[in-house]
Amino acid sequence: MTKYIESFQEIQADFLRRGIPTDKPGFYDHPRFLDVEKYYPEYLNNYARFVYERPRDLTYDELVKKKVPVIAKHFHDKLKAHGRLGACVDISGLISRALEFEGIWNYVVKGSLTIEFPKKSRIVTKYFWSVDTGEFTAAHAWVVAPPLHIIDISIQLQPYSDGEEKYLPKIICSEAGLITKVNLEDIVSPEVRQYFTSIGVPKGRLLLAASPGTSQFIEVFPARLLEFHDTRMKFVPVAVTAPDAAFENMRAMLFGGKTGYEIYCQEIRNALT
Repeated sequence: MTKYIESFQEIQADFLRRGIPTDKPGFYDHPRFLDVEKYYPEYLNNYARFVYERPRDLTYDELVKKKVPVIAKHFHDKLKAHGRLGACVDISGLISRALEFEGIWNYVVKGSLTIEFPKKSRIVTKYFWSVDTGEFTAAHAWVVAPPLHIIDISIQLQPYSDGEEKYLPKIICSEAGLITKVNLEDIVSPEVRQYFTSIGVPKGRLLLAASPGTSQFIEVFPARLLEFHDTRMKFVPVAVTAPDAAFENMRAMLFGGKTGYEIYCQEIRNALT
């Protein structure tokens, strides 16, 4: 099995050998891709690695940087009006599908987020831990569409309680070129750390015990640091996800009775042209 940690050339050759076409974004929907993914769930990481490293030219990059903010703003405005907080996974899936319809290569990341607020705010550091107690789909989610490594329209629309949103950007469409170091505290909550310590797991092996594979994943898809005025945001990818339905069939979120696909067809396409 060709794994995502191998070279771009090996991953591309594996797709072609299996008869999986790689000429258009979203080929993770292809039946042969899905056949592999059934017994090897990490195969979606191969798709992300392909998108992350596929050759691009300046014309394509400029197209991405022109179109993505338009799509992001439309969905941000709809999400804000909708009033639903913590909808990062669902809204990222809609953005991903819209980008695919525009021929823009991308993938959705689930990960941790650490936010350090300005000292004057007197707000303590906020952590979205990927490894935590309780049930949740993801601590946070965003879209990667190289050369834009962080597309996040919901960072301000989370269930905050201390006015954190005042110090956060409404929309992020950033190349986020600064790769940063990841600490155990960025990924694993204090409760989980305490549990593994109580059963004798040394701190040096705690991340491996609590979240196997994460260290290797970060080596391929590194964490990135983004600054907004005096706020520092560390985005730590821990997994790749993807919509499980066609764009026109995605109904987990409705905006004034309209699906994301209808908004794309009726509003976003006109804005892009």
